[in-house]
Amino acid sequence: MAGMRRAVLVVLALVACVVGSALPAVHATQAGERVAAYTVHLTLERSGRLHVVETIDYDFGPNERHGIYRTIPVRFHHDDRYDRVYPVDNLEVTGSPGTPTDVDVTDEGGSKRIRIGDPDRTISGRHSYRIAYDVDGSVNRFAGHDELYWNAIGTEWEVPIDDARVLFRGPAGVSRIACFAGPEGSSLPCGEAASSDERAELRHGSLPPYSGLALVVAIPRGAVDRPGPVLAERFSLDRAFARSPIAIALALIVLVAGLLVVARLAWRTGRDRRFVGEVPGLVPPSGVTGTEESRPLFADPAGAVQFTPPDDMRPAIMGVLIDERADPLDVTATIVDLAVRRHLRIDEIPKKWFFSAPDWTLTRLEPPADTLTTWEQTLLDALFASGPTVELSDLKNEFYTHLRVIQTQLYDDVMARRWFTKHPDKQRGTWFAIGATTVVVGGLVTQQLAQRTHLALAGLPIVLCGLVLLAVHRRMPARTGRGSAALAQALGFRRYLHTAEQAQLQFEEDAGVFARYLPYAVVLGETKRWARAFEKLGTAPPADAMYWYGGSGDWSPSRFADSVSSFSVMTAGTVASTPSSSGSSGFSGGSSGGGGGGGGGGSW
Repeated sequence: MAGMRRAVLVVLALVACVVGSALPAVHATQAGERVAAYTVHLTLERSGRLHVVETIDYDFGPNERHGIYRTIPVRFHHDDRYDRVYPVDNLEVTGSPGTPTDVDVTDEGGSKRIRIGDPDRTISGRHSYRIAYDVDGSVNRFAGHDELYWNAIGTEWEVPIDDARVLFRGPAGVSRIACFAGPEGSSLPCGEAASSDERAELRHGSLPPYSGLALVVAIPRGAVDRPGPVLAERFSLDRAFARSPIAIALALIVLVAGLLVVARLAWRTGRDRRFVGEVPGLVPPSGVTGTEESRPLFADPAGAVQFTPPDDMRPAIMGVLIDERADPLDVTATIVDLAVRRHLRIDEIPKKWFFSAPDWTLTRLEPPADTLTTWEQTLLDALFASGPTVELSDLKNEFYTHLRVIQTQLYDDVMARRWFTKHPDKQRGTWFAIGATTVVVGGLVTQQLAQRTHLALAGLPIVLCGLVLLAVHRRMPARTGRGSAALAQALGFRRYLHTAEQAQLQFEEDAGVFARYLPYAVVLGETKRWARAFEKLGTAPPADAMYWYGGSGDWSPSRFADSVSSFSVMTAGTVASTPSSSGSSGFSGGSSGGGGGGGGGGSW
């Protein structure tokens, strides 16, 4: 009964093989192409290297083709952790007379694809190709023998093969031989198989498309010096970032070293300077060069309360000095300052609808006898480039081209005053580039460690150090001794705006101090606090002091502060806005398509 069942299974396998190969064969026959003869010479050297020579007589029939292609599998699944690889080198391709043999080799998944032919020329009829190459890691070692299990003719050929032949020569006598023919997985024997001494020969009359010929040869154990598979560990994120003691120790060493380097750079480059023994806010007399030192880490940079703005320090310059940046808020404060100084007038436009956006009209006035800085003149000319009157909303997506120029001029101004050791904007850009480069280098190092080792964890601290540099790059501009002295004065004046007493304001209001200091309150973020302080007085500033602003309702300090704050936010967004843009043994369970080698080919 068991024998009958086995016979039935064999018959069914034969039927399946014939049916499975019939359709491809019909397709290939219709195409008119075939391999007239396919001969493979396999020479196994004592070193374990396998030299392969494939001679393929390909008949294109009447079809116009450029040539053939050959795929050679070079990577197979071995176990849960490793792949078995077959390194291929020393590739040589020749052809019969008149056969173009230009070669293009690409890696596709686990295979090497060899395209032979001239893309600018077509051929037809019969042509012969000789493909020679060497393969390492092809031999398996077992308890009693060494073994070559090789899929000499792969099961992926798209055309029928009329005559298939394999010739083997090894470093010692062949003790056992087996061969299999048919589609992948077929365990049917090939037509002829014979061996003598160290040679073996297989032959099979014809193979339909997608059928191959596999060889299994046993030679004495030790006949090959270096048997055994070549294994490559399959990538695993968990193994690449293994939390081993070595990986953790290396990561900690790199992290500590990297953070120490970052801290030292920030300590030496980003710390402000100050005059030795300075009283905050005091600068050596003209012509005297003071000795400078690094300001202690936790020293308060502010000086005594200043009841007036520092001499020759306009609001925008004060803003750059304090936060080391020329930003749109500095431009907004300058517009308010120019209005207070009678260069322009700001009129609030009443809302047409409750939910409509607020807007203001700017009107240029006859210039008073007032000297403007370069950046103030640039700002004034840019605001009224289209005429003496402009609505703030009309500047949206237009003014940004002038903003960069004004910012550069502000930086030039603070550098002319010798307030910073280096150009603040360029300093930030330099350290941003260093931080970004460190992140990229750290990422590449981590990637290489992940692909090649289990120590990728040691590369992450480099990325972290780069991120720290990116986080602190804005703080890297450093003030000089003069800059620190000016900063102390500016911070002292900010303290006055924040803590001004009612009696002091009552005394100073006659001089219109509310309006004059308002631009500084804007740049220092004290607008509403400054307005609330005056609201406690119960009186409005002199009308002449507020001629430059036209509101849409009754005047009060709190309402005015809300309007100016809204104007500041709207203006800062407007001037910066830009247009949108864009190895098992082959003798037990062997089959066609098994072992190393294999693949297939066709025409192109």
